[in-house]
Amino acid sequence: MRKSVLVLLIAVILITVSAVLITTYLPVLVEVQEAYLKWKFATGANVLSSPTLYDDVVYVGSFDTKLYGLNASNGGEIWEFQTHGPIYSSPAVREGIVYVGSMDAILYAVNATDGTEIWKYQAGAGIESSPSVCEGIVYFGASDHNVYALNASSGLLEWQYYTQTFVSGSPSVFDGIVYIGSYDGHYHGQLHALNVTTGQKLWEFDTAGEVGTLHPQVYEGTVYFGSWDNNVYALNARTGERIWNYTTGDHITGLAPRVQDGVVYFGSCDFEVYALNATDGEKIWSYRTDGRVQSTPCILNETIYVGSDDSNIYALDAKTGLRHWNFTTGGAVDSSTIVDNGTIYFGSGDGCVYALEVRSKWVHDYVFLVPISSFIVFMSCVLLVFAIPKKVAFATSSWSSLI
Repeated sequence: MRKSVLVLLIAVILITVSAVLITTYLPVLVEVQEAYLKWKFATGANVLSSPTLYDDVVYVGSFDTKLYGLNASNGGEIWEFQTHGPIYSSPAVREGIVYVGSMDAILYAVNATDGTEIWKYQAGAGIESSPSVCEGIVYFGASDHNVYALNASSGLLEWQYYTQTFVSGSPSVFDGIVYIGSYDGHYHGQLHALNVTTGQKLWEFDTAGEVGTLHPQVYEGTVYFGSWDNNVYALNARTGERIWNYTTGDHITGLAPRVQDGVVYFGSCDFEVYALNATDGEKIWSYRTDGRVQSTPCILNETIYVGSDDSNIYALDAKTGLRHWNFTTGGAVDSSTIVDNGTIYFGSGDGCVYALEVRSKWVHDYVFLVPISSFIVFMSCVLLVFAIPKKVAFATSSWSSLI
């Protein structure tokens, strides 16, 4: 009997302790990441252009009509190159030459060291498209409805393809095919697949909205891109046949999906960042910002860096979509990010180019002790299971002896 009473007493004590723990928080040290401003450089207008890093120099264009070469370590200006129109285009750099388009309808080739002009090519209308350089050829689109292929050394025309629609998209070159988007100015867009050598059309895919995607992503035989018809599409890269599409709540504008480890990451004007299964388009997670997401995600070490029109750049966990941190600028962040050696570079609508340094630190967090208290309750129940039968058996035998 004494043993049963002792077990019952222990069970009561454990239940009392668990009740206390249920409303208790335990302080623990956890490692978190934060972003700190390393430097920022003020241009004269909105920086929609995404920066490019080459030999410790950041190259980026601005709506102030200039292309800049900045010191990657401290943001100091090395040189600036004057065009005659706003620069939407993101520069491409190959073998010491910076290629960039301007709304003055010219594609420029600029010396990466001193910012002097090497050559220029006059298109028929403004160039929003960001050029791609592959095997000595520069590919880009223009608002004159053409896709161009130029010799990267001389600027001479290799071929051009007339699309009958504005080409605001930027090309991707993969396995002998140039992928680039266009639109008719209303409610019709296309993704074009062209022969890389001749410019001959291989196939085209129609959507119900502009295809202004920056550099469609090709991954394991599938090409991924977004459209103003609210959809992100996955097509067979060889045939253009649709594999799947996923519909969001608003336009998918100038950004490009990014695919890594079988997951497609992209943003939408419905304020969300999405992660989808690359095979079937099923949603894995989404994260809501406070503005349109028109920035192409950058993925590094299982972290996604993406900007929003709410003036923030976000660092999200690639597996869960949980936010690690956000950094606020003075304008919409539609420029896409690049990450190098722990530094994040991007532009903002406030006219500045930013460099952020990511650092880890240890902070106190408080863990809710429900799991521990639940375990204690479970152990208490186990003790009660063993104690109560013995107590009941003792009472029954005592009653029987009295009768």
